[in-house]
Amino acid sequence: REAEVLYRQIATHLPHRVEVHNNLGNALRAQGRLDEAAEAYQRALAIRKDVPQVHHNMGIVLFARQDYGEALSAFKEALRLRPVYPEAHFDLANTLMALGRPRDAVSSYRDAIALWPTHPAAHAGLARALSALGRREDAVAAFRQAVWLRPNYPQAWNDLAAEYKRIGRFNEAIGACQRAIAQQPALAQAHIQLGILLQETDRLSEALTHYRAALELQPEQAIAHFHFGNGLAADGQIDEAIQAYRSALQRQ
Repeated sequence: REAEVLYRQIATHLPHRVEVHNNLGNALRAQGRLDEAAEAYQRALAIRKDVPQVHHNMGIVLFARQDYGEALSAFKEALRLRPVYPEAHFDLANTLMALGRPRDAVSSYRDAIALWPTHPAAHAGLARALSALGRREDAVAAFRQAVWLRPNYPQAWNDLAAEYKRIGRFNEAIGACQRAIAQQPALAQAHIQLGILLQETDRLSEALTHYRAALELQPEQAIAHFHFGNGLAADGQIDEAIQAYRSALQRQ
């Protein structure tokens, strides 16, 4: 808030400085005030249209507002003005994924990684794009690179577990899930996934424990009730399973 006040004061004295409006936009965006941030970036672009950072920042706001088509244009313009811009390549790739274009996203993630090879989120994004294309082993390799660069990366460990499961490497999937939960015990989706893996490997009692943990974390999540019902049914607790399924249906 203090930064916003400061930049507004500066803007009254220096209304034609691009960086002032850009910085004001950044301050507003940090507060979640996306529409006002977009207006500040538009004022900056009205002064000069050839500043790649402003186009990139505008793209971030547009992406956050789920205006993916306009975000795509903004990131592309930032990259036209500055081709060596790893953050813009990364955000462009995320936008392509949001638009359902994983093949194009793979290329953009690789562009980002070529410029910033130690960026774990870029490797994780590449892995998700490869997974969407059915390239499971390549996705595993990319997720492994992500968690090697950032060992404390629970979402990537959980996603790696899902890839291991898809190619039948259940023990490694269980281990990856356990890493995710150790790092972020409140990650409900990891508890659900670990429950499924344990149930499929005949460790039903442990599976039920993780289904219950997921329900404690997200009691309104239908999928948690559904899988809990599956576990109860497999355990012969039919009445309890029916109640869990009913709870799932009520939350859909």
